[in-house]
Amino acid sequence: MVMMITPLMGNYKRKWEVNNEVVGKTRRETFVKRKENMKRKGERVNTGETRGNTREEGIKNRKKGSIGKQKDTAWTDQSTWLPRKHPTKVISPIIDSMADARVEILIDEATHRWNHSVIDGVFTPEEAELIKSLPLPQQGVEDRLFWPFTQTGTYTSKSGYRFLKSEEESTDRAARFITFKELLSWLIKHQHHLDLFSVTAWSIWTQRNQVRLNKPSCSPHLISQLAKDRLQEFQAINPHPSSTRSVPPPVQKWKPPDHGLVKINCDGARFAKENRTGFGVVIRNSKGLVFGSLSKLVLQAYSPLEIEGMAAATALDFASDLGFQRAILETDSLVLVKALSDETEFFSTVGLVLDEIRQKVNFFDELHYSHVKREGNMVAHMLARHAIRVSDVVVWMEDVPPPLFPVLLADIAGFS
Repeated sequence: MVMMITPLMGNYKRKWEVNNEVVGKTRRETFVKRKENMKRKGERVNTGETRGNTREEGIKNRKKGSIGKQKDTAWTDQSTWLPRKHPTKVISPIIDSMADARVEILIDEATHRWNHSVIDGVFTPEEAELIKSLPLPQQGVEDRLFWPFTQTGTYTSKSGYRFLKSEEESTDRAARFITFKELLSWLIKHQHHLDLFSVTAWSIWTQRNQVRLNKPSCSPHLISQLAKDRLQEFQAINPHPSSTRSVPPPVQKWKPPDHGLVKINCDGARFAKENRTGFGVVIRNSKGLVFGSLSKLVLQAYSPLEIEGMAAATALDFASDLGFQRAILETDSLVLVKALSDETEFFSTVGLVLDEIRQKVNFFDELHYSHVKREGNMVAHMLARHAIRVSDVVVWMEDVPPPLFPVLLADIAGFS
């Protein structure tokens, strides 16, 4: 799908403000410097719930957030800015000299990235990894509150109910199962996500061995997402056999842009074991000739959609730096393309990345969004995987790294 967008997009410049009495007030999502010229209109959220309800208070008490702007202190009782279920507040010991320190001191002013040395020296390892996993857009966008149990970060009554229901169930199950054998027997009897349980148990065992052998390991709070990613990858490669024979869908090839446009393909890769993220970008013309490509490594792992969004932002920066004004941005993330094309507003951490992409639209006179399946995005995908071999960022002008020559030639052969 290709959709034309206008250079200026005013509809996205909104800030979601939540009154203290509104259900769903949750933790802040990230901390970025505010631009004075970005004054946003506040909107009050109506959840349709009434005050005084016990379940409502349960959500409100557990999921309080703060309107940040980086001016909130990191250790006060009101500072519930860490994106996790329990505990919502910082539990790292307070350093006397930093008792009133604000979140902004954790960010490097020069690079506008988290200052890893400060964070690692102040917070416990788990909280340090959690903080560093929050994306920080390079451009000034407003901090916002978000509800972490929906993809868009918007509170709904259904998500609130599910949250409380899961809290009750987790408490009941914790009391019900005394031994691992009892838990396993219950899972087998009820067929309750056995595949995910198996991968999660294996991931925990693997990470414990990594720690025991003093090898690189991921933070405990990332194991659940790591297990889900591995299971999804396995299921994608090994689908369940179908009882009826079906005609396999045709393989989607890369298609060149129309004359006068360049196509910017981008992709991201998550290296969970190394706790790294890779981005890959390639820019080509209507003849399939490469104008430029890059591989970039970021010293932190993020969620899949955050990675795809950050890869797109990197791609737009790269194309703008090379002077291109009319382009197609193509990715294999359908969710990202729909969010950008429909101007869907996300209040989660992904929302800040989307806002950054939308700001970069102003760099171009004409920009289209396009979705392609993975097989049509292989050059960018391989560049993202190649990033684990670089220390920061490597750019190839009118070329790609030698290992990618066969993939590039296959793309050209597909339309020539």
